Amino acid sequence: MLIDTHCHVDQYKNPLQVVRDCERNDVLTIGVTNLPSHYLIGKQYVSDSQFFKLAIGFHPMAIDKIQYTNELRQFRTHVSHCDYIGEIGLDFSKKPVNNHDIQIEVFTEILRSIGHEKRFVTIHSRGAETETLKVLTEECHYPTVFHWYSGTISLVEQIISKGHFFSINPKMLQSDKGKMLLSKVPRNRILTETDGPYVKIERRQISPANVSLVIKHLAVIWKSTEEETQNQVQDNFEKLIAKSM
Repeated sequence: MLIDTHCHVDQYKNPLQVVRDCERNDVLTIGVTNLPSHYLIGKQYVSDSQFFKLAIGFHPMAIDKIQYTNELRQFRTHVSHCDYIGEIGLDFSKKPVNNHDIQIEVFTEILRSIGHEKRFVTIHSRGAETETLKVLTEECHYPTVFHWYSGTISLVEQIISKGHFFSINPKMLQSDKGKMLLSKVPRNRILTETDGPYVKIERRQISPANVSLVIKHLAVIWKSTEEETQNQVQDNFEKLIAKSM
């Protein structure tokens, strides 16, 4: 089974078609959302899906665009019914930077609202990797998944030591930093993602089934067959779920 741990299905032109494709192709897909209100809109359409799981999220870059206190209230209200969380985290990559404290406050409150009940959590950390790990270490007591990690390689060992995972998408495989990351992360801490539709391959939007491109690349790096590689990623996911849920 292929697994896409991070895909913005609600951002495609026809989200329900993407969900149906996940079912038809047996691609277990976690559909992340940028706001709790987006999750509430989508959950009614996918509640009976076997291969598609909708996550409740609060993207850090959405904080400046909305009345975040109302969205945070919705997150607190509904998170207890959600097994999948994401994406959440911090983003200090944009300038001017004037909302770092608010982002940390919201991220901390989100983690506290999740509580000690273990969930699957996919993390955004761009430009704030050290701060993200610090908040996670203080507030989250189970492993999470660092989605599209682009921080320093020197921090990777600390993230691994705290029990966290990394999800890899096809775009990362085209960068030197992404290749370096793969050389540093043990294969039992690797998961696959697409981050569709934001990632494109030859100018075409990626879809969950394209996570197979990551499997092909990993198989070459690990000097294993694609079947063995796919089984390894599935095993990683199942062990994470066992730890997290």
